[in-house]
Amino acid sequence: MVKRVLAGQSGGLLLTSPGLKDAPVLDLMCSHFVLTLAARQGPTFNARRDLNSVISLAGRHLVWPGHVLERVREFLARRCATNEAWRGHEALSGPDFLVKYGTWRGPYEEGTLFFYIDEYAKDQPKDLIALLAATGEWLTQTLKKQSTLVEKNIDALAGLLQLNRAERALLLYGTLARYQRELRSILVEFKVNNAPEAYAALAQVAGVNASEVGEALRAGSRLERIGLVENLISEHNITDLADLMKVSEKLPPVLMREYRDQAELMAVFTRPSSKSSLTLNDFSYVEDDAQVLCRLLGNAVARKEAGVNILLYGPPGTGKTELAKVVAEAAKLELFEVEYADRDGNSLSGRDRYRSLQIAQVFLKGSEQAALLFDEVEDVFPPISSEAAQLLARAEQVAAPSNGSVNGKAWVNQILESNTVPTIWVTNRIEQIDPAFRRRFAYHLELKSPPPGAREGVVRKTLQGIEVSDAFVARLTSRKGLTPAQIRTAVRFAGLVGSQTPSDDAPLPTESPIEKLIERQLKNADLALGSKADQSPARRMVTQYDLSMLNIESRFEIPASLKRSRPAAMVRCVFMARPAPAKRLWASTLPPRLTNHSSSSRPAT
Repeated sequence: MVKRVLAGQSGGLLLTSPGLKDAPVLDLMCSHFVLTLAARQGPTFNARRDLNSVISLAGRHLVWPGHVLERVREFLARRCATNEAWRGHEALSGPDFLVKYGTWRGPYEEGTLFFYIDEYAKDQPKDLIALLAATGEWLTQTLKKQSTLVEKNIDALAGLLQLNRAERALLLYGTLARYQRELRSILVEFKVNNAPEAYAALAQVAGVNASEVGEALRAGSRLERIGLVENLISEHNITDLADLMKVSEKLPPVLMREYRDQAELMAVFTRPSSKSSLTLNDFSYVEDDAQVLCRLLGNAVARKEAGVNILLYGPPGTGKTELAKVVAEAAKLELFEVEYADRDGNSLSGRDRYRSLQIAQVFLKGSEQAALLFDEVEDVFPPISSEAAQLLARAEQVAAPSNGSVNGKAWVNQILESNTVPTIWVTNRIEQIDPAFRRRFAYHLELKSPPPGAREGVVRKTLQGIEVSDAFVARLTSRKGLTPAQIRTAVRFAGLVGSQTPSDDAPLPTESPIEKLIERQLKNADLALGSKADQSPARRMVTQYDLSMLNIESRFEIPASLKRSRPAAMVRCVFMARPAPAKRLWASTLPPRLTNHSSSSRPAT
């Protein structure tokens, strides 16, 4: 391998270690970071004590001043006079000597000079300090000419998020610490007496103000709120520089990828939502609410109002997500969607999705016509049991327990009150959201199963271009909870299968194969999802007993009251008793139209 012999600024020769020319730039940056920290320590850096930790990272990137290497070789000639592995090394030129004995293979390889370097440092520490200084200066000059992908992405991210120099430096150094494991262990060796001293050390390397570093690393800082740093520790617990390397583990993979433009980088956290094939006419059954939502979104953007959040809730299949897309388009806004998966297709946790929401808010802050869609938000809020959810629905002053789904109730409240981009939140289970959060939404809209007329319009629009009969449309319309996505999936299945007849069933009628295939797929999907298109038959009574033997405490005669209730009324009953099957059996004796019931046993108090 050809070695480069360079002239130092002082006029002396500099000899580079083997492989330095082809070393990865990020590796060079890690070594440069550590060497700069060591140089900034001045007299505090003890070559006899601290050399080994620094050499363990920078040993493969050393740049040797000619006079230092010459004195090291004189020392080795005396020290290894009887060692066969070192015979004849005196005759080698400087570059050839480094090729044979200066390649880093760890500190315990006896056939390299690094096996003896700490021993030499005890007698000549200034030579080793000169070696580290020359290496640091050479890396400084070399890295000025190179720009890494990580640095480019940090610059792009800084432009989108309006990060200052201190915040950029923290992202860079934190990413290096995530990239190079040895770097983090070395930073542990850089002890500090207090947090300001740690901030000052890092600020010196980055060339920024120490107060800016402290501000960027305090709890609740902008970097923490948007999830770029995490697990920050309090100032009085900071003991070394490794305590400042708190970049989120999700960030380095993002920064180490190549992006075509800023929009592609932003798409890691948020992306334009797909367009809906529906229009406001398809939601005529909530026409007034839809118009209100259009005006709310449009005026919020025009007036730059903060804290505008809309909560759409209801059972699955009622068109919540489609309505969000429709009203945003009607308000002439570009709708962006908070990501639910990373670039590798792995689903994001509730905490990560919430942080993506925060970053998306910052990204879109400068956009004039933008809104956000945050779908399936149940996993963002702390989960609560079904019993606790019912209690919270009736007693809003009870707080929901937190399990770390998000970074605390105060942060969620803050974004609900101060987010600059209007956001539409969509959930299937509103009872999972603490009332303390619910009351902060600007508007709430419950979507129930559309009436038959509206469902028919959606079915026909989804089946547009497919030749089906009116009777088939009517059958699909009668299926409550059937979504356009399910219909499209069934249509795609039918198109792929064509008119072929499955071998495990009777031949399909030739007059309408597409309808039969669609219905077949929907029927099997119902079974897989645990739902049935037809009403389940009533459970057969297998136990006979005298109802008069039951000890029932109630202010009213329950069966008589239920019989007198309106046919369309929703009636809820709660039966409480010690664990036993009597509650369910007694419920089965009630009027037949109460076909859906559930029970919960809890000890009497």
